[in-house]
Amino acid sequence: MHRMFVAGASALALATVAFGGVAFADEASNTVTPQVTIGGDYTYLGLNHGLGNVNAGGVTLSGVTPIGSTNFIVQGDAAYHRESYEAGVDVDAYNVGGSVAYATTQGRVGVAVGYNGLNFNQGGGNLNLVTYGAYGQWYATDRVTLGLKGGGASITNSGADTTLAYAGVQATGYLTRDLSVSGTYDWAGENHLNLNTASIQAAYQVSRRYPVTVFGGWSYSDVSIYGIDLQGNGVNIGVKYTFGGEGSLEHHDRSGVDSWGPVASSLRSLFF
Repeated sequence: MHRMFVAGASALALATVAFGGVAFADEASNTVTPQVTIGGDYTYLGLNHGLGNVNAGGVTLSGVTPIGSTNFIVQGDAAYHRESYEAGVDVDAYNVGGSVAYATTQGRVGVAVGYNGLNFNQGGGNLNLVTYGAYGQWYATDRVTLGLKGGGASITNSGADTTLAYAGVQATGYLTRDLSVSGTYDWAGENHLNLNTASIQAAYQVSRRYPVTVFGGWSYSDVSIYGIDLQGNGVNIGVKYTFGGEGSLEHHDRSGVDSWGPVASSLRSLFF
C-alpha cells in the first residue's frame, strides 16, 4: 500500500514538471502581502468493515502577514467542524494553529504548531492533539509547486499520552493561473498506529476581482491500529473567499495563506 501511494505521488510530480515547461505570462511577484481567507467545506467519509460513514461540515479562517519589511511572515489558522457518525455519535472538532516562515519569490520554509480537539457530545469525553513541525515549499516553475513537511504530535485521551511522527509531500500543477490540481501523500504513525492518506484535489478561482475559489477532491486512507486494518474513501467540496487584493489563484497561493504546509494533514484528517 505504501508503494502505491508513493508511486502515485511521484507520477503526479513528474506530470506537473512535464507541463511546467510552458510558462505563463508575467504577473505580480510571489512576495507575501497581508491576506485573509474565510471558507466552508463538507466532507463525506465511507468506512469499511461495516463501520458506516461520517458526514462533516464546517468553517475555516486563516490570515497571513509579513513581519515588518523582512522576508519573515506569520500565519494563523482556525477551524470548526461538526461531525456526525452513522453510529449516532456527534462530535465537535476545533483546530487552531500558527506558523512563522521565511518567504521569497522561490518558496517558503517555516515552522508550525497546532492544537486540535474533539469533544464527543454523548458523554464520550474528549481527545486533544498538539502538533509541531517544519515545512517547505518550492516554486519549481510558475506552473509547479512542490512541498515537503514533517514533525511530531502528542495525543491526550482521558489522561493517556501518545507521541507520533508525521510527514507529507505534495505536488501542485497550475493548468491555468486560476485552475490547479494537487496530489498529496501523508503519513503518521508510532509503534501501534500507521495512517496513510493519498488525495487528489482541484481548485478553481471563479473571479479575480471577487476572488471566490471552489474546490473538491477525493482521498483514500489506510489505518492500521494494533494490527487491525481499516480503509476509507472520502470526498470533499468547499468554497473560500480571499481578502487582500486582486490576482489569480496561483498568485494568491504563493503570496498569501498557505493552506497545506503549516497543517499536519495526516493527523488533521482525524479531526477534519
